[in-house]
Amino acid sequence: RELLRMGVPLGQKKEQSNFPEKPFSIYDAQKLSLKGSDEVLLKYCVLKDMTYLFVVSKKNIVTIKINLVGDDLEDMIVSLRDPIDKLQNITDTSAFYKSLEEVDLNVANTLYNSLIEPAREYIKGARVLLIVPSGVLSYLPFEMLVEKVGERKKNTDVIFAEFSDSTYLTEEFSVNYAASAKKFSKKGGISLSQFKHDLSGKLLSIGDYGGLAKDLVTVFGKDTKILKEAEATKAGFKELAQKFPFVNISLPVWIDDDISRTGIIFSEQKNNRILSELLNAYELYSLNSDPKFFVLDNCEYNLSSYKKDNGIEYLLNSLTGSGSSAVLNLWRLDEKTAGDFLKEFFSLLTETTSTSDVVDVMSLTKIKLKQAVKELGSSPHKISYSHPYFWASFVLEGRSYHQ
Repeated sequence: RELLRMGVPLGQKKEQSNFPEKPFSIYDAQKLSLKGSDEVLLKYCVLKDMTYLFVVSKKNIVTIKINLVGDDLEDMIVSLRDPIDKLQNITDTSAFYKSLEEVDLNVANTLYNSLIEPAREYIKGARVLLIVPSGVLSYLPFEMLVEKVGERKKNTDVIFAEFSDSTYLTEEFSVNYAASAKKFSKKGGISLSQFKHDLSGKLLSIGDYGGLAKDLVTVFGKDTKILKEAEATKAGFKELAQKFPFVNISLPVWIDDDISRTGIIFSEQKNNRILSELLNAYELYSLNSDPKFFVLDNCEYNLSSYKKDNGIEYLLNSLTGSGSSAVLNLWRLDEKTAGDFLKEFFSLLTETTSTSDVVDVMSLTKIKLKQAVKELGSSPHKISYSHPYFWASFVLEGRSYHQ
């Protein structure tokens, strides 16, 4: 049943299946999901006692057994993320930096060797990796996986400089994600050319994480519809979202194995009380009657999310219905970092003159930020954005462009 859910053909007759239609197989993926020979699809199937990787290119379909199983993967991903996830409870700057220094690139290297290296001969020369994760892998930005750990020499003048000499996956590939291989076969979606036309009044922004909405006005014009968190209601959002192709959401996200309890949390003050309403995955999916481009820039997952394997897939499927695509952060960022990333991303989208896909612009944004060294106000020190915290969190879900 799990293999069927992942789209692996097992030869069952249609009437014996619990599915209303034939599962989208890896053979369908080879024919329909790949746009060209420069794309390779990596489809992971994480089970309790085994993990499989299906590598799909225009020339090959290969099945690889991975040496890490569900519990081992969860332990490693939690270990890798823990210093970043702890930041939600840290307010002191020095403690903030100290926690980030604990991110273990050796764990990122072990994950690279287990999840990517076995497919090396089949992805060599590819430009884009189309990744379909499974379970806890949905919480891992593959771009931060490390092919080679550097010497990590510290620089007394530049904070996090020791993260700059390691080799990350993002330096070799653009990465596009989807909850299922079938999502990559969808036609339509948001094309890069739409970012080059008049965008005035095309954006609905809910919440205002770190003043980001004001920055987006410089891209989408003064007619951008902005609702501060206190003004945003579930009913109002559902009505307005139908009218805008670009939707920025700065509200908390709740993940649960029950699809009706997975979604975006709206808070409304009534009679001196804060009332919360959940826009669940079903309702979010219904907003995708026309393709949209969603940006979730303030995802704050509940602490038990890693155990909710199906919940994250529910959320991603609801965001990418009807050919829609989404950018969301896999861990919560401080306001400045989130703003820096999205301002760079949207700026590159509107300025580019190439025929690149949005996934390539996402990759370029990560690389530019990774190379950045920024001033720290009046401090004599500078800060290197080479640490994955600053550039790896945002991921692109769903097809963003079709030629």
